[in-house]
Amino acid sequence: MNPGVRLAGGQDMPAIAALLTACGLETPSPAQTARRFWLHADEHGELTACLGCEAGHRAALLRSLAVRVDCRGRGLARGLIETALAALSSEGVERALCFSTDAGTFWQSVGFVEVPVGDVVAALPDAPQVRDYAARGMLPEEVAYCRGLATTALDEARGQRLVRDFIARHALTAPPEARLLDLISEVGELAKTSLKATAYGRTSFVPDDAWRDEIGDVYFSLLALASASGVDLDHVLGATLLKYRSRHARSGEIGSTQIRGDDHD
Repeated sequence: MNPGVRLAGGQDMPAIAALLTACGLETPSPAQTARRFWLHADEHGELTACLGCEAGHRAALLRSLAVRVDCRGRGLARGLIETALAALSSEGVERALCFSTDAGTFWQSVGFVEVPVGDVVAALPDAPQVRDYAARGMLPEEVAYCRGLATTALDEARGQRLVRDFIARHALTAPPEARLLDLISEVGELAKTSLKATAYGRTSFVPDDAWRDEIGDVYFSLLALASASGVDLDHVLGATLLKYRSRHARSGEIGSTQIRGDDHD
């Protein structure tokens, strides 16, 4: 076995199974050995750590993270995780997920946040670990974690691609700071339309054609700003929803801070 971090091959599975057993973890069944493992070997070629992965289309489930007892505290687990996430990111995977009932603090220390178990089930319903836990009735007792990935193989949102192509075709390219000012201006126009539609607050608001037109202008400006600054809106929306779900699960709120009535006169 070559030293360092690498993907495991079939010949490595006996050593991986032995390490998992030594660490009190379940070993993969023959039907699951097709899933990927990353491993670390020392200078003598001895297995020191391993990490398994069950990947779907846009999400991947990390599992079977084990480090040999005498090699702990050297950052091997973190190294394996970052190696695996870099590889998954390059393949277009947007989220890495895992189950852990006793190592949540560790997973949070490497950038994961707690999410509902249902998020994992919805993202990877056919993952062997998900199906196994469901069959054994273990999911209600599990704790799930997730980390969003900055992928390099994302499909750009159709709307963003259309706006980007329109801007290029008509020579309307502008720097991000100009696009930001344009967005602010369009939001101002939207606010003005709302004021006019309600006679400056004297009547109820009813969306009309002018409102829809201004919403379209705001949307165009936002897409143009995202493209000018190299941001994929679908990706950041996914990351934002993940952040908000985590906050709501913890506190029932999605804001980063809560303003309480007793803090003010």
